[in-house]
Parts: sequence; structure tokens; C-alpha cells
Amino acid sequence: MDERFAGRDLSGVTELGASYGQIDLEALAAAQPDLIVTHAYPVDSAGTLDPAKPLYGFADLAQQEAAAQIAPIVAIAMDGSAVQVIDRTVELALALGADPAVIDEARTGYTAAADRLRAAAASGLEVLVVAAYPADGLYVAKAPDDPALTAYADLGVQFVDPGGSEYYWQAVSWENVGSVPADLVLDSQIDDMTAEELLVQPTFAATPAGQAGQVYPWIFTSMDHLAQADYMNELAGYLEGAQNVL
Repeated sequence: MDERFAGRDLSGVTELGASYGQIDLEALAAAQPDLIVTHAYPVDSAGTLDPAKPLYGFADLAQQEAAAQIAPIVAIAMDGSAVQVIDRTVELALALGADPAVIDEARTGYTAAADRLRAAAASGLEVLVVAAYPADGLYVAKAPDDPALTAYADLGVQFVDPGGSEYYWQAVSWENVGSVPADLVLDSQIDDMTAEELLVQPTFAATPAGQAGQVYPWIFTSMDHLAQADYMNELAGYLEGAQNVL
């Protein structure tokens, strides 16, 4: 199971598909939703949204248009910092009747987590964020193109810049993983290599972070105060327990 759902009560959740873009439109219609909420991802570092591309979760525009016949679709843009994305999410939640007191409590926890992460980031450790694949090597994330990483960077976390002109990811072959050294590595571990598998890959194992065993999960968590606070506390813990190995 995706660890983002660990510990959550899913008894009231209807599954509409087992993989990305696999949506049972008949089951969706039977659920009688009032609203469909998703994200819109930019196609470049400038935050450009391409109307010719389907919104997140839809296989194609035809499927998206079919879903829109069932219920209106609202998409929150995943650009800028997570702080702004969360603000847009809160605005929608309030418009839909969320309890302001619950939001305020969650915001207090987020602020505390941000303070902890800021203090932990003062160590100056260099952090590399990757998705790793046995046949391809590393896809290194570019912090300015990811809202959550942008927010963490604004709190002082120092992310390794892999260079390159591509949006969001820079591919680095196994032979060249030494070109992006780091004190600590965050690995997405969703449909790719786990930390344990990374640490026995020979060229990665020879890197400073690999030798120190400082590889931890990178979780694509949701854009709300609670979820972001949880991962910021996790990340702060990784930084607090790691050593400078560069």
C-alpha cells in the first residue's frame, strides 16, 4: 500500500481504478459526486498550464470531459511554493464548508513543523532528491519546480542542483552518479528502487551519502497543513540525525 494512506480510515472510500488514468466512469457516476477535485501541473519552470493536456489523474481529455459531464471539476495549480498551493486548498475547503477552527489548528502544527525544519536545515547538509530505476539510473528532482521542495528550500534546506535544461527532472546515469554528491538522499520509492536497493547499487554505494547510509523516503504528500507538517517533521528528523559527509 502507498504509505501516504497508512493509518487512514478508508472504509468510506470508493476505489474507481487501480492505476493512474484508470477511472471507472460508471462507478464515478454511481457515487453521485457534487464536485471532482484534482491538480493541474505546469509543463515548464514558468508555471505554464497546457489546456491541451489532461488534468492530473485523467488518461486523456476525452476521459476528463466524460467525468465533467458527471460533476464539475476544480483543479488546483501545482506551481510556486507549497505555501501558496496550501492556501489555495484552504480557500476551496472553506468555500465548501470546512470548519475554520480545524484549519487553524492544523496551521498551528504546520508552523511548528516549519520552525523545526528551519532549525534542522541550519546544519547546511546538501540534500539530493531522486527517483531511481535499475536500468536508467537517477532522475534528480529540481527543487524550484516542485512546490513542496520549494517550500522546504525557503526554510533553508539546501538541495543539490543537478543542472540541465529539462523541466523538473535531470537524468543521471549510474556511471555518473558521482557528479551529484550529497550528504543525504531522499528517494521517492514509488514504483522505483527502495533505499535498500539503492545502497547495494555499486556506483551509488560509493557516493558519500551511500557510504554513510543516509538515504530516506521522499514522500509526495498532499498539499494541506497536516500532511505537509508530518513530512516536514520527518525531514527535520533525517537532517537532525545525519552527518556532513562531503
